[in-house]
Amino acid sequence: MTFAELKELIHRTLKLSQNQVVSEIIYRMPYGRNPLQCSHLRATDYIPHIEFNRRGEQECGPSQAFEGDDINEDSLEMAQEMLNMPTAEPNEELLDDEEFDALIGNDIKDPPSGAEYEDEDLVDNSDGDADDIQPIRYFVPTEAQSLCNVPPNPYDDEWSASGGEVWNETSNLKKGLVFPDKKSLGEAVKKFSFKRHVNYNVTRSGGKSYEATCVKHDNGCPWRVRACLKANIVMWLITKYDGDHCCATPSVSQDHSKLDSDIIAGLIRGMVERSADVPMSQIIQRVKEEYQFTVSYRKAWLGKQKALAAVYGKWEDSYDTLRRWMRAVQDHLPGTIISFQHRPIPDNDNDVQFHRLFWAFKPCIDAWPHLKPVIQVDGTFLYGKYHHTLLIAMGQDGNRNIVPLAFAIVEGETKEAWAWFLFRVREFVVGRQAGVCLISDRSTRCLAAVEDEAVGWQPPLGHHVYCIRHVASNFNTKFRSNPLKKLLKNAAHAFQAHVVDKTMRAIYALNDEAGRWLDEIPREKWCRAYDEGRRYGHMTTNLAECMNSVLKGVRSMPITALVQSTLYKTANYYHLRQQQALAQIHAGHIYCEEFRKSISKHAAVAYACEIKLQNLQDMEFGVQEPYNRQTRQGGRLCRVLLRQSFCDYGEFQSLRFPCVHVLAVCSYLNHEHELYVDPIYKLHNIVAAYSYPFHPVAGEEYWPEVPGQRLRPNPAVLRPPGRPRSTRIHNEMDWKEPGEKPKCSLCRGEGHNKKKCPNKKPISLTSRDRKTPLVRAFCCLLDQIQQWRFLTGISFVGCDSRDRKTPLENALGEGVLLSAGSDPTMEILVRNLDSGI
Repeated sequence: MTFAELKELIHRTLKLSQNQVVSEIIYRMPYGRNPLQCSHLRATDYIPHIEFNRRGEQECGPSQAFEGDDINEDSLEMAQEMLNMPTAEPNEELLDDEEFDALIGNDIKDPPSGAEYEDEDLVDNSDGDADDIQPIRYFVPTEAQSLCNVPPNPYDDEWSASGGEVWNETSNLKKGLVFPDKKSLGEAVKKFSFKRHVNYNVTRSGGKSYEATCVKHDNGCPWRVRACLKANIVMWLITKYDGDHCCATPSVSQDHSKLDSDIIAGLIRGMVERSADVPMSQIIQRVKEEYQFTVSYRKAWLGKQKALAAVYGKWEDSYDTLRRWMRAVQDHLPGTIISFQHRPIPDNDNDVQFHRLFWAFKPCIDAWPHLKPVIQVDGTFLYGKYHHTLLIAMGQDGNRNIVPLAFAIVEGETKEAWAWFLFRVREFVVGRQAGVCLISDRSTRCLAAVEDEAVGWQPPLGHHVYCIRHVASNFNTKFRSNPLKKLLKNAAHAFQAHVVDKTMRAIYALNDEAGRWLDEIPREKWCRAYDEGRRYGHMTTNLAECMNSVLKGVRSMPITALVQSTLYKTANYYHLRQQQALAQIHAGHIYCEEFRKSISKHAAVAYACEIKLQNLQDMEFGVQEPYNRQTRQGGRLCRVLLRQSFCDYGEFQSLRFPCVHVLAVCSYLNHEHELYVDPIYKLHNIVAAYSYPFHPVAGEEYWPEVPGQRLRPNPAVLRPPGRPRSTRIHNEMDWKEPGEKPKCSLCRGEGHNKKKCPNKKPISLTSRDRKTPLVRAFCCLLDQIQQWRFLTGISFVGCDSRDRKTPLENALGEGVLLSAGSDPTMEILVRNLDSGI
């Protein structure tokens, strides 16, 4: 069918006169950002609307077919059928008579005083008089067309012709403003009220209309705004705006009733995207800076939860989404271990309850053979909507960098949860490797789990030792003695067994009960001199606690976002460490930085050591340290057995690289000390640990579907309403390291905080202060100022304590600033009081 034949067909169908010619054919789709779209028409197509531009032309001849056009006889019948096809039947009338009057400009009478409206759609009660006015009807798209049903572009010609304008927060509300939906309209009215410190009541709120009036509308304030849904642009239009507020006051209250959590969520969304662990104080301060209102803690917390849900998804849906994302990770990172544990829900065969989750990424598992055979485990609670605990297993490379190995989300630090986690670390990460050192705190639940041989951490497969920081904390909690605590730490960090025995005798001398308490703990569990070098010198679980601090910003996220963060943070960490190791290799280094520092430090002392005795046949040497000027004693004399990799001092066996005495022997023999260095400290080994790639995971639309029952959270672990109370028992482990003293946030002085700041208190005029002539003159001025009803507070500008005898005279040194609390523009500065007023 040619274009000319189509125009002739349209000409006949429309029954146009001879002087009218169809010159243009436009098929307008009633959806999309651009209303003019090209489309191929078929007889089976759904055609909601066809618009023809008719233009009269004189002396126009018949149109000719273009050369090369295909001619199809069947197309004539197809086009005829297309033009005669009926449109969709209306399924609901959009506006009633009153709302239609608003659209065409007719005024609407005010509702009777005190009238209330429910939040529901209005009903058309017209009795047939409006038959001449055809109501605007909803367009009913097909399933395919509904996918393209996006809001129209505000800059389209049709929208601009309607006279609509877009509102911004700096402008005033007025007639003709349009909004994409009712929610945006409500937020605009709220923000308008915040900026002007006024309040309002919503007197009508339905699916097609909205009305709000001032709270003092009955007392004469004319402010009122009305809006309705305009069907031709599918947007909300303000059809009536009655004047500005005439009841404005300097301040409504400290908070605003309309400043709800939804507004706060929209305001802090950017803050939550940057850091999910944003504190409540910053949220309250951000709201105060934006709207000059101080919201409650609960309102700020609810706003944060809604912002988290908007950015990372809802909590309940996140559990079922987690299975799809985990399956996508296994597809992109083959070899990743995922282990779910769930429980059935009574009388519900479609859903199951989440209980536990274990995951270990494939690059982390592959990095384990290149790390020290030491694993540190720790747990940290999650403070999201549901009570969960995050368990972490960490390793360490030769440069003392943390390496995350495995994670788990469990119900808490129970014996069953620890046994479940440690068993999977042994099964999927460590394997059957023997002699692995496991460092943890002395939690009774963790100890009970490790003692179970089925878990796999009993000798010879594993050796469980304690974190000395936790041991010292428990010791100090019981005996409350800093000297005893210091002796305990000295004994734990000593490399020689006789030093431990000497320190224990000193502890017994000070407190016999403290000595017996320590002897109940096997020394190989807490003393470095007795662990046979399994610790590699690591005495605490600081590695796992460092990872806890890294993940602190994500511990309030929904569960899927939290698990995703472990992948992204671990991948970025691996990439950074690999680049650092490669850069050191390119600089010509062979060993890691921490090893080079230790060797450089030991070499300065080794050059001064003296070889007292030697047995070259068995490679045995006696090494005398140099004279110590501080203690005025000669250095210790140690045996060095090179073939057995042994030194009396013990550091050589514990750290697996040469100590001062071994370096002295190697220097004496012109021997390479690198022969006695553990390969774990080589840079090539460190690069190998981080060389396994993390492949990116596609977006949610590409995640595979996981058949089976849906995963739902356990309602029993739902966090109760209200501000959560901390149950942590704080001790010296929570103290910060000595550093700069804290300063007052008001006056920046040391020795006090904001609550106890003496400079925030107003001047109190006592009878003793009124005795001096200078103060009497100042009091006369104050008596006149206090008659003003806006005066509420006094704050100091400057003080000069020279030659001042009373507290008040000290405050009157260079000037006093008197400011009105309710009127911040009224300020009186009294200067040079010494010369008179």
